[in-house]
Amino acid sequence: MVYRADVRRSINEINASEWDALGRGRPFYRHVWFQFLEAVLPGEACAYVRLFQGETCVAAAVGFRRRAYYIPYLQHPLAKRAVQQLLRWFPLFSCENPLTETSGLAFLPGYADATTAQALLGALRGAAVAHGASFLGLDYLDADESALIRAAAPDDVIVEMMPDTYLPIEAGTWEAFVAALPYRQRKDVRRELRRAEEAGYRVERWERFAARSGELYPLVVNVHCQHGEPALPVRQNVYAAAERFLPGSVALAVRREGRIIACGLILRDGDLLLPTLAGLEYSEAAVAYPLLAYGAVRYAIESGGRGILFGTTSYEIKRRLGCQLQPRAYAFSTRSRLWNAVLRWVASRARSV
Repeated sequence: MVYRADVRRSINEINASEWDALGRGRPFYRHVWFQFLEAVLPGEACAYVRLFQGETCVAAAVGFRRRAYYIPYLQHPLAKRAVQQLLRWFPLFSCENPLTETSGLAFLPGYADATTAQALLGALRGAAVAHGASFLGLDYLDADESALIRAAAPDDVIVEMMPDTYLPIEAGTWEAFVAALPYRQRKDVRRELRRAEEAGYRVERWERFAARSGELYPLVVNVHCQHGEPALPVRQNVYAAAERFLPGSVALAVRREGRIIACGLILRDGDLLLPTLAGLEYSEAAVAYPLLAYGAVRYAIESGGRGILFGTTSYEIKRRLGCQLQPRAYAFSTRSRLWNAVLRWVASRARSV
């Protein structure tokens, strides 16, 4: 088969209807979503790689050059510092869909095969070299994508990541949702909500929130500093951009004694919701963070959402709500056998921790 690759540096160089036809059915992959990301990502060079067979676009991938990257399952402080220093010298080209914790790959139905994937990986490697990157990383691969990459690039190093979580929304009201939870989980949710109300916590939902960035963004910065992440994922203009590009998105704020102590942004793509950018005062986190999760579920139900992409971490709260675990994997690729051997060794150490 003969493929032709087309690489662009901005989504605005690609016709919106052509891009949306390829990503149809893939959450948060529409043209407007990447317009939003380009407006808020802090200076990361990006590439949109499309693969054509004749005049038909059969696959695409989105990649970002990164000199700083947060690896949540790498816990040792020395290992974290070593990786961050390595990336300053040898940048990573990461194929991902930022904020969503999903991959940056998309295939036209009927073309998700090893031959097409192999050609797409070749185009991605070319884009990585053009961006001065030393490594190619395929982030947040689901089970089907992981199997496809194994078949297309057997020499790549693939490691399992922390699973993603997804919550299907079937209840018509918040009360019905809670009532349908198993007894112990239902009891925990109701007890937490009662105690929060008695202690004076109140959840607010804002449909207009661009002007509140000065109140919300510092709490997000606080979370990233707490976790030792190397860089903030978005600029402070994320709230204004969400209002502009993603209608139906809302901000949540948890207030106590007149002070905002936690916040979150719920982005929307049709009937799917994505809670992201949680901000916290950590002295209040034990109560405030669950309230953000419950607030996201309540908004999804009341606005007709069919599901929530809840991401990784905080599995206890998400288990309580009935989230489904979804496997995720990460694939490393370099042109060097030596680097592949080193990455394979690092991957084996990560699994043993």
